[in-house]
Amino acid sequence: MDTDRINHDIEIAAPVERVWDALTDPLELARWFGTDGTMTRDDSTRLELNWRNHGRYLARVEEERPPHRFAWRWALAPDVEPAPGNSTLVEFRIKEEPVGARVSVTESGFVGLDMTDGQKGTVVNDNLAGWVGGFLGLKQYLEGYRESALPTDEPEQPD
Repeated sequence: MDTDRINHDIEIAAPVERVWDALTDPLELARWFGTDGTMTRDDSTRLELNWRNHGRYLARVEEERPPHRFAWRWALAPDVEPAPGNSTLVEFRIKEEPVGARVSVTESGFVGLDMTDGQKGTVVNDNLAGWVGGFLGLKQYLEGYRESALPTDEPEQPD
């Protein structure tokens, strides 16, 4: 098992441009990524990912090539600016497929984190589980299973 990187991908029945919007627009990102979150982005490269149960995580956009490649570096602790030793690089790639798009994520840089090997292993496992669940939420959101794949405090309305 590679302990420095996580790779995960999923096929989604949605156009590449639609997937791009869901990954890069903070309002859309908040609909599928994590639970009970808000995402904000200033006019430059700063991205904030806020979750009620986890805190505010800061990220810096590293690359943006619409509609196929988007990358950010995020700190793995709340309220900390991403820097060497406390952050990983998250890279999304979107490729056109016959049924829509294949979206992949690679998160790398775990070996360089300033923590014990046991802590690094826990972070790798937690983040992999997060991307698997997150991409399932992205698929459900974009394929229209319901308005959002995430739980809300609001009761479901009957059709």
